[in-house]
Amino acid sequence: KNFELVKSLGADHCIDYKTTDWTDGEDKYDAVIELVAAKKLGHSRRALKKKGRLVMTGGNGWGTFGPLGRWIRAMTTSLFVSQSMKPMIHADSREDLAAIVKLMEEGKVR
Repeated sequence: KNFELVKSLGADHCIDYKTTDWTDGEDKYDAVIELVAAKKLGHSRRALKKKGRLVMTGGNGWGTFGPLGRWIRAMTTSLFVSQSMKPMIHADSREDLAAIVKLMEEGKVR
């Protein structure tokens, strides 16, 4: 179900992190959107192309600061490598969600 949705939004490739270790293969990716940071940062970086981008939307996080610590490590590492790694931080509000629902009902957003 989710695979079909993500493909319909334009993704070239989808991976189920529960059944596939996407960081172990020979495949290298231009961009990865990590919805669940189930891997250590170094593992995620290995799967990126030289100028690849990693976008982290959340995650389990390790250590005292949870995902915040991983995000800080990623942004700091990005200063010294050719890959770009950044968190996508958002705060949900009732107004934002209502606007998204309206756009979906109008068919402007899938």
